[in-house]
Amino acid sequence: RDLGFPANLGGMLIIESDRGELATADIARVAEICSKAGAIEIAQASNRAESNLLHEARRLALPAMEGLGALLIDDIAVPRTKLVALQEGLETISTRRKLRIATVGHVGDGNMHPVVIFDRGTEDVRARLAFEDIMDLGLGLGGTVTGEHGVGLLKRGALGRALGDLLSALQRQIKTVFDPLAIMNPGKVFS
Repeated sequence: RDLGFPANLGGMLIIESDRGELATADIARVAEICSKAGAIEIAQASNRAESNLLHEARRLALPAMEGLGALLIDDIAVPRTKLVALQEGLETISTRRKLRIATVGHVGDGNMHPVVIFDRGTEDVRARLAFEDIMDLGLGLGGTVTGEHGVGLLKRGALGRALGDLLSALQRQIKTVFDPLAIMNPGKVFS
C-alpha cells in the first residue's frame, strides 16, 4: 500500500512517548535529536490518525517483504550501542551472499528481526548461510541468537556457540532430570 513515503526511503524509525501530557515535549526533543543526527525527514504525528498511519507502515513491512520473495525471518538481540554495526554487518552479508536482507525490530531494546529474502520455490543455500552469518554477527557484537522468539531448529548450532560447551552440557543434564527417557520434545536441542 502506498503510504506516501519517498521511493528511496532506506529506513524508518518510529519513536513514541508514553508520558501523557509530557509526550508532545518529548517528541519535539526527540525530533531535534534526530535532526542533529542526520535524519533526512521527520514526521511528527499530531493526532491519533497520523500516529496510526506511521504504525501501519510498520505493520505492512512484512507483507511488503513477502511480495519480494520467500522469507527466512531471524530474531537476534544486540546491545543498543551496536545497532549501527549490526546494520552495517547485515549490509555486508547481503552483498556477500547476493541476497536482500531487510530489518525490522525494536530499537529500544536491541531486539531486531533481520529477514533474508530469496527466490520462492527454491531451497536457497545462500539464505541458510546468510542466516548463520547473521547469528555469528549478533554474537560477535555481544548479543544473543534470539531476542523474543526462541531458538527452534534453525538455531541449534548458534545456541551452542552462544552458550558454550559447559552451559550446553549443564542444560542437557537439567533436561535429563525431568525427561530421563528423552521422550519429551525429541530431536530438539536438549533431547
